[in-house]
Amino acid sequence: MLNNVVKNVISSDLEANEFYKMGYNEDDLMKTGLSKFDGAYLNDDANKITFMPTWRYWEEAEILNGNLKNTTYFESFISVIQAFEKANLLHKLQITAHNKFSEFITESLPQYESIICDDPTEALKNSRIFITDYSSIIYDSIYRGAYPIFYWKDKDYLIKNYQATPPVNDQNAPGKIAYSESQLIDIVKEAIAKNYTIEKDNLEKYRKINEFFDGKNSQRIIQVLKKENVL
Repeated sequence: MLNNVVKNVISSDLEANEFYKMGYNEDDLMKTGLSKFDGAYLNDDANKITFMPTWRYWEEAEILNGNLKNTTYFESFISVIQAFEKANLLHKLQITAHNKFSEFITESLPQYESIICDDPTEALKNSRIFITDYSSIIYDSIYRGAYPIFYWKDKDYLIKNYQATPPVNDQNAPGKIAYSESQLIDIVKEAIAKNYTIEKDNLEKYRKINEFFDGKNSQRIIQVLKKENVL
């Protein structure tokens, strides 16, 4: 998109480094924080534990052809649901699929319709714990005050099929990491026991990814646009 993008909004120097790797330079970037965070909040009565894995685009054809149950995307939901059932935590679980295919998940899991949330924005508002593998939505959830968990049971499989190594890893992930269903449940129980308080070191890691949390991102963006004579 280098040909038609004038400026890119970013949230930190750490994020800027990812743009530099793709050929952008400092003049292409606006380090102001994303405007969407200015209105982000967590409901006072938020009490859900949401699982939302990142989209697996290479399985899209299977889903469109009616073979969702043959995909690892579907299997990831089933494994988490069964783990929560076994731990007597199903009443707290909420599963959310990628917008594009949430209807297929709902159709394929009628017995779990009550725990399906087909609106990621609503899930962000009502979740005290947010679980994903690599979806960037987890950074939105941290900003709102939710407890983040990275569920990396399929880590090697995802990296192989995305054909890229993600910038988040076991050294810089701003949250606890689970590599199995049992580890996931243990971390969930621990988070509940300590009232969803994110660890100090993980909060510090998050602040390196998103440096802004004063609710003034939009103001900063407007200031830059005025300086650049866009406004």
